[in-house]
Amino acid sequence: MARSANAKKATETVGLSDEAKRRLREAGALLLLPLALYLLVCLASYNDQDPSWGHVGTVEHARNFGGAVGANIANLLRYIFGLVSYCFPLLLLLLMPLLAGSTGRRGCSAWWADASCWLLWFAGGCCIACCWCAACAAWTSVT
Repeated sequence: MARSANAKKATETVGLSDEAKRRLREAGALLLLPLALYLLVCLASYNDQDPSWGHVGTVEHARNFGGAVGANIANLLRYIFGLVSYCFPLLLLLLMPLLAGSTGRRGCSAWWADASCWLLWFAGGCCIACCWCAACAAWTSVT
């Protein structure tokens, strides 16, 4: 019995304190801001002629403000998600208060952030479904 109590004390002191966990969550939330801004700049300055993985391009250097990496990111997101990819920076900004304020217990302080995330998820799913239906209709008319 005494041995299990000592083992329990040892495992409790090994982890990070609640203050350190909170600070790490806040730091992670603050790192989402420059990531969202970079993603927004990359998507806003997207150009079809930029050299990237999906397009060779006719220019030597990417005109994307994010550079060659930004051109590749924007091309990949636009290829996979289309115009819905412009919602990703907004989604990252909406995740900031969720990440910073998550304490393990659910409160109603960030209900608007949860609702916005679910709304964006639903709208994105609807857009993908519409694109899929349009692609299927185009495919059946070709065959």
